[in-house]
This record gives sequence, C-alpha cells and structure tokens, in this order.
Amino acid sequence: MQKLTIIFCFFCVIAFSSCLVYEQMMVTITFAEDFKTGVIEVVYSGIASSDSTDQKQKADYDDLIDMLENDDFLLDSVDDGIYVKERHLFVKDGKLCGKYYGIFRKLKMDGENLKEKGEERILQIDTDENDVVTSNGKIYQSDDNTFIIWPKDNLKITYTVRKTYNQPIFNLLPYYNSN
Repeated sequence: MQKLTIIFCFFCVIAFSSCLVYEQMMVTITFAEDFKTGVIEVVYSGIASSDSTDQKQKADYDDLIDMLENDDFLLDSVDDGIYVKERHLFVKDGKLCGKYYGIFRKLKMDGENLKEKGEERILQIDTDENDVVTSNGKIYQSDDNTFIIWPKDNLKITYTVRKTYNQPIFNLLPYYNSN
C-alpha cells in the first residue's frame, strides 16, 4: 500500500525509476490547530545510484534534476492538497541530499496511508526487512509494512526511514558538483 508517495513525489520516484536510491528519508508533518492544514517537510539524504556504470549514473542524475525542475511534481502535489513552496538539492556530510517543503489543506497522503481512527492517527508505510524506522509515535512492524501510531491531538508527527541495500550504491555528488 504505497500511499504517501505524492508527499515524497519530488524524490519518491527515486525509488521507482531508473536506479535512484536514498539512504534516509525524514518526514515532518506539522498540523495547525484545526488538524486539517499544516506544513510538510521531506528530506532525503544520501541520494545515489545503484548502477555502477558512469553513463547510467549520469542518466540517474539527469532524471533527478528532471524531477526537481519538472512542473508535473508541482501539479501532482497540488492534487494531493500540498502547495510546494521550496524544493532543492544540497550537500551535507559529503552526500547529495534533497528537500521539499510545502503547506497543505486536507492532506491526501497519496503514497502511504495516514488514517484517523478514534483518538489516533495511524500511518502505514511499505518497508523492507532491512529498513530501520524511527518516529515520535509508536512503531509496529510486520513482514512487509510498518505501522506508526500517534495520538490524534499530536500537532507534529515525524518519522525517518533508513535504507540498507544488498548491493553497493554510488554517490551522485560528483555529477552535482560538476554543474
């Protein structure tokens, strides 16, 4: 159930297109007092390619830049209730990172599934057995999914997914630095 993907649309395609991968994704959602509007920030660290050839790594980097600059990302985000105010790449600790920040009204969580049930907010995200998830909520894991539960009155919900790969990944920083 890959439902908060649009929230991560800027980089989520990383996981599904080409050979783009990331080491860590941090999501912070801050609700306003009405719990319907708020701010979302998604930060990806260690954006890389899983392909070992220079030509394919360059193609992956070009795909990343295309996603960053493409208006489709903005339009898809608006469809999900998010008005993206900022999106950019940057370098931190020798790794290529990406961030987007936006405001929302009636967030539609098209990628991962955030639901309200009783006095709780429950987020279901697809995870692999090697993923490490941390959060300011309670975490429950099954074989294929991670569930995070927060009290419904929490104004700020956060979670981080750290990825581990069974194959080498290749930093795209040299391509970023050459531009």
